[in-house]
Amino acid sequence: MHTRYEKLKKYGKTRSGKEIVFKMKVNEKKTVLERSYDQLKSIYEEMALQPGTLRKIGLKRAWNVIIGSHGQCGLALNFTGMHAVYSEEQRIADQEKLRTLIGLSLFDAAARTISSASLQERSIGLACLNALSQPLRDNEILEKRGIAPVYKNIDSFIKKTDVVTVVGHGGVVRDFFGKCREIHVTDMRPKEDFQTTVIGETITYGPENIFLHGADENRDLLSRSDFVMITGSTLVNDTFDELMGWCANARVRALYGPSAYLAPEVLFSNGVTLVQQAGISNPERFEFDMVNDLDMESALKMNQMMKHEFLEKENPGK
Repeated sequence: MHTRYEKLKKYGKTRSGKEIVFKMKVNEKKTVLERSYDQLKSIYEEMALQPGTLRKIGLKRAWNVIIGSHGQCGLALNFTGMHAVYSEEQRIADQEKLRTLIGLSLFDAAARTISSASLQERSIGLACLNALSQPLRDNEILEKRGIAPVYKNIDSFIKKTDVVTVVGHGGVVRDFFGKCREIHVTDMRPKEDFQTTVIGETITYGPENIFLHGADENRDLLSRSDFVMITGSTLVNDTFDELMGWCANARVRALYGPSAYLAPEVLFSNGVTLVQQAGISNPERFEFDMVNDLDMESALKMNQMMKHEFLEKENPGK
């Protein structure tokens, strides 16, 4: 069903000049997107749910968006705009190829894209999986699947002694201020992108409350962290499994952001212990705003139901 990546696929260079190379071998174990596809397909069949049909694809700065029937819509980071860390080739979507997906079921559209060597196509594939996951985040469905829909504020899971690492800088970082021992943030983008120059009696540089690191420090930091928060965009660039392996000993492992709208059941089966309460609250309005708003962040602010509350996996140590 899935088309394998090439044995060796070069993605050019990051803005800092570092070459990015992904190696995928024929018959290698399935990627997280492929595993998620299989699990969602199984759940839909078990529950006799009807998948939506792909109606529209929206390409916007930083985000790719899927609009499906039955109110099923989703999005995923596409590493353009302020997130442009890959080569220009990987930032360009083949629009005519994507047009052939219109009218397919969301499962069929995902099957054609989640194993692609193209970053943009994988982003579209993840957006399809996120759209298919929307019904599975309903409290009634969660209960039927044996998951108690009890969400707790993120503060409930943080300890004052925790070493926290956030992979991918974002607004979630502020949730940890003053609540843990250390906050480390890693990102593929240059540290300068996140620094503030403060001019007073002297010139100083922020941030003051967090330690900034490059992505090359992920392994060391994650292996000694108690609480790990990872951006959902790692599902797109295929770094999720590696990162989760490095933080296997962390007490808490969570994903954040709109790219991580997968069904809780799927995320739990892939090693995540906390799932953020999130989704698209008004699909019709979201479709309009996706087309007409200045940027996707504006559309999300109006139509995204995302709370800093999390669903905990039962027996997370298992």
